[in-house]
Amino acid sequence: MSAARSLAGHTPLGAYRRLLRAATATFRNDPTALTAAKGEIRNKFDDSKEETDGEKLKSLVSEAYDAADFIRQHVVQAALNEEGNYEIKVGQHHTQDSEPVKPQ
Repeated sequence: MSAARSLAGHTPLGAYRRLLRAATATFRNDPTALTAAKGEIRNKFDDSKEETDGEKLKSLVSEAYDAADFIRQHVVQAALNEEGNYEIKVGQHHTQDSEPVKPQ
């Protein structure tokens, strides 16, 4: 988890929802990838549903929030265009924490 973010108010349900929103936004034009991402998110949460150790739960919630942030900021979906090339659309949220992209 980033040092700037506090765990106050972060819940497993909030982390789950945030991951689903990040996956939906990233893979909205790719039903296969979206279904796979949602399934993986669900499986990871199901694997930990019996966890009772408070520190382990905090760590898992923190990791889930970090994963959602990573998906939003670093994952882009390529699409095949009419010319037979793949193209990506890089949004402002992809460049917030990095150096500016210089046109070539």
